[in-house]
Amino acid sequence: MKIRVWQWILVFVLFSNLGSLGMEFDFTKGLSSWQRVPDVPGCAELEQRNGIPVAVVRGMGKNGGFQTRPLRLGVDLSAEKPYEVMARFWNLGVERGVVGFSVCCNDSSGRRLVQHSCWSSGECGAEPHAQERRCVVGPGSLCPYPAGTDHLVVRFSFWSKDGAAGTLAIERVVLTEQELKEDAWPPSIVVTCGDLSTRFEARSFWTPYRLDYRGVRLGKDSFGSHWGTTVTFRGMRGFVGSGHRENEDEVVESVELLRDGEKVDVVALGRGKTELALTGREFLFRKRSSLCGKLRLVCETRLTGEVLEETVTMRCDEDLPMSLVYHFMHPWLVAMSDYLAEGLDGKIIAGEFVGDGGGRIEVPVKWSAVYSRQLGKGTVTSTVETPQGYPWKIHYWDRKDIYRKHYFVAFQNATIPPGIDLRYRLRTRAFECDAESWHQRAMELGRRGIVTD
Repeated sequence: MKIRVWQWILVFVLFSNLGSLGMEFDFTKGLSSWQRVPDVPGCAELEQRNGIPVAVVRGMGKNGGFQTRPLRLGVDLSAEKPYEVMARFWNLGVERGVVGFSVCCNDSSGRRLVQHSCWSSGECGAEPHAQERRCVVGPGSLCPYPAGTDHLVVRFSFWSKDGAAGTLAIERVVLTEQELKEDAWPPSIVVTCGDLSTRFEARSFWTPYRLDYRGVRLGKDSFGSHWGTTVTFRGMRGFVGSGHRENEDEVVESVELLRDGEKVDVVALGRGKTELALTGREFLFRKRSSLCGKLRLVCETRLTGEVLEETVTMRCDEDLPMSLVYHFMHPWLVAMSDYLAEGLDGKIIAGEFVGDGGGRIEVPVKWSAVYSRQLGKGTVTSTVETPQGYPWKIHYWDRKDIYRKHYFVAFQNATIPPGIDLRYRLRTRAFECDAESWHQRAMELGRRGIVTD
């Protein structure tokens, strides 16, 4: 049978474009197409698991990883299309540190521009079953390519400040081209009202990040130092919600942004941008989402020139046994040196952060405050609304060189009842004053904040 010229051309076109439609990496041909970075002997070896060749990656007391060869945009992958990245692997236990699966966007020199986390796990025992984890990267996704991206690598890595130890068995990685969403929001939105500014981030499922006051950063803007709401269901290891991806992703059902009472056309204003910056007198960001298909959330963030007000409403359809619920996570800078609070009984709680990893305050309060002697600035968070009859407390995690993190703790080893809207609301104000007068200023603002409008 003769093959006509046009048929040869069609075959050539189909095969020449195959890489842009997707790619698959396994270990049937050994460890080719994969790299040890850094190159630590023995950190990745070929083994058989259930008759299937796998790469067994070990954290060997050093921080390191195992990753695909560089996947170049415009050559291996289309720069104009998003891709679903699926990894199938076994978590064989983490004795020390953290193990993760991520997609790194690098420039032409190999310098990492951003690392998109797809899954991670802390210290744990071996899991008997294989996991399949997915994330979407690229234009129109929650994890876009930053400007200057030359290539991607899919990476599995262990890390710890003191050296990591653990084992992961990787079976395969598959990249599949996705349709570009024309109605996608830009991955980052910064809103500013007067002295205050915050940012909403797509890759953490539209939770607020950062709080700036008069151009000075007070609340961290760093992936991994999450804001928003996260929970642990009874029997779950790790968290779900906000930027946590070690279990299921938070499922965002809808988002909307209002400026000065008018709905913002974010798609039109943000088209082609990696970050949309807006100013106004007042912003309201509303997100509806669900966690593991069990717990529904409505999260509202209102920003004015004086106040960051956050409201979260929870609802479920059946009894939900919880290990804990964290609302209103605020990772304040490690520069915050002092704390102050007023308990519901009027008792004043005061002290200094020491970075020992311990908890501070640990009781329900009318308000709590942090202050930086270095910056001469601080924040006060007032409790405005909580559902009656359900215990809660305020906890600050005092971590050296990381943050002084505020948590509103609810449903600790308790069950969320069905069919009830449980609403919580806090207000945060920033202030500037000298160290001698900060207690007085914080008390004034804290007590003002608990008065409902």
